[in-house]
Amino acid sequence: MKTIKSTIALLIVSLLILLPGCQDSQSLNATEQAQFAAYLEQTFVERISQNTTDIRYILKNPETYGIDRTNVTLGDYTPEGVVAQWEEEQENLVQLQAFDRDRLTAEQQREYDILVDYGEALLDEEFILYQNMMSPADGVTVQFPVILAEIKFYTRQDIDEYLLLLGDMPRAFDEVALYLQAQSEAGLFMPDYAVDKVLEQMEAFTGQRVDQDAGQSVDQDARQTDGSVEQNILSLSFEERLNGLADLTDSERERYVESNRAAITDSVFPAYRELGEVLRSLKGTGENEQ
Repeated sequence: MKTIKSTIALLIVSLLILLPGCQDSQSLNATEQAQFAAYLEQTFVERISQNTTDIRYILKNPETYGIDRTNVTLGDYTPEGVVAQWEEEQENLVQLQAFDRDRLTAEQQREYDILVDYGEALLDEEFILYQNMMSPADGVTVQFPVILAEIKFYTRQDIDEYLLLLGDMPRAFDEVALYLQAQSEAGLFMPDYAVDKVLEQMEAFTGQRVDQDAGQSVDQDARQTDGSVEQNILSLSFEERLNGLADLTDSERERYVESNRAAITDSVFPAYRELGEVLRSLKGTGENEQ
């Protein structure tokens, strides 16, 4: 994850200090509002640049914001990465509170209040291990397929990035596993009923199962159900989205479809299977039943 650039806060403070005392209130307000707008854009770019899924899900042309697209990643989910994100949000809060709220527009004041409330909610250091990455409602195993399936393709580069994101899933899920293990050691792992629900969702998504009794994977050939790759949302949606690129040749389309199915088979499904095994191994270690 990228860290917040301290130069933003220094720039804001220096501009406020250097404003001539003879300026009228309207001029001071306009300056503060312009600085706040610049802060919001800079913060937006820095936050969205932390993973390619956010970039591709939200922006059609990331280059417009000067975003570098060379580092294709699903993000950092290690305990250390979560700590870095927490520290970054603290720095963001300091920068934010340097603004004079009274000089902002009514809309900016609303944005200011939302961001301050969010930042202050992260000040409790214990929050670092309270994140529920595996929530049955909106955990990573639920959100990744939904977000990936909705990423639009405008260029061949978009398709290539998407395939790299699928290939990055084993690394991302390995990091999620490290976070879950840290939660378990702290007594903060999810309750058993939530583990069962998440495993059920994962097995429905992949068309594969993990042995219920031994907690070990069954043979891959036995696990794989007929057509589970071809009928998976990441296959069906991918082929639909290819239709948006009218200049794709038939051979290119065929190659992309095969590459996508290979990525699901070789990266996505194994990542889900291995994370499922981690969940089963940690089941029973959670002390929180909420």
